[in-house]
Amino acid sequence: MREHRYSAPYVSVVREDQAREQLQSVGLPEVALVFTPHEPASGTADLVDVLGRDLLRIGFEEEPGSDFFVDPAKGEIVFARMPARESYFVNSSPAAFRECLALLDAAVKELTGPYDLDPFLERTEQLRASIRAVDPLAVSDDDGYWQSLLFDVSNGDYATE
Repeated sequence: MREHRYSAPYVSVVREDQAREQLQSVGLPEVALVFTPHEPASGTADLVDVLGRDLLRIGFEEEPGSDFFVDPAKGEIVFARMPARESYFVNSSPAAFRECLALLDAAVKELTGPYDLDPFLERTEQLRASIRAVDPLAVSDDDGYWQSLLFDVSNGDYATE
């Protein structure tokens, strides 16, 4: 998996040491099913006010406006559709986010053929357990980012024919 490593000037606003180090040294996937990295060519930190929190934009889902952020103080990953009316906790750290993205990508590669409820539900529950093992908080909120995505996976939204 190719990684986008964020520049030191871009992540300098991230005060949580492990999150800053992860983003700069290891990075996040350049290509993932639900994530595309974002870093302006200028390398200038892209802090965005999301419901009163200044967060650093690190990427987007399908298109800009469905954005992922890192909280500079806590290091946690947050998702918001802009302009932000709601935000969702995603993962406790960039490392957990990276691992959960890889789990999702691997799981959906196994979902092929016509939709059949039982195998899709079984694979979704396996994925939920794998995500929980990486970051229990990621699936603790019924309205959270990963729970919503898992619902889509169970419905066959990411299956290939």
